[in-house]
Amino acid sequence: MTLDVAAISADVRAGLLEAGVPPEPGATPLLKKKQVTGSGYNPTVTYSDGDDIVIVFSKFSDKRIDGSSILETDTRILMDATGPVPEIGDKIYISDTEQYNIINPKPIRPSGTAVLWELQCRK
Repeated sequence: MTLDVAAISADVRAGLLEAGVPPEPGATPLLKKKQVTGSGYNPTVTYSDGDDIVIVFSKFSDKRIDGSSILETDTRILMDATGPVPEIGDKIYISDTEQYNIINPKPIRPSGTAVLWELQCRK
């Protein structure tokens, strides 16, 4: 049996859209990609304007919180895999006052292609 990854990704996105509630009325979450220019000891770090993403906020289970890799204050964000690929150092931007740094992006890929991202984030 072959998995239809595109259909699974579309179903996951639809589920996230249904379950997700914007943190602020009218807010559109964005994935802002980290961009590093220059070299040496003084690089310049900027972020892209951002791509619209579909996310759901969650929490890590108590058994996964170890106090060093995953902190109690970390936020678990589920993101659809139909858009840009998140990387360590990128940001989830909700508003000027609500942003999350991506610490550990983990693809959920039952057939080798990501259908969902589990993001470990910190404010």
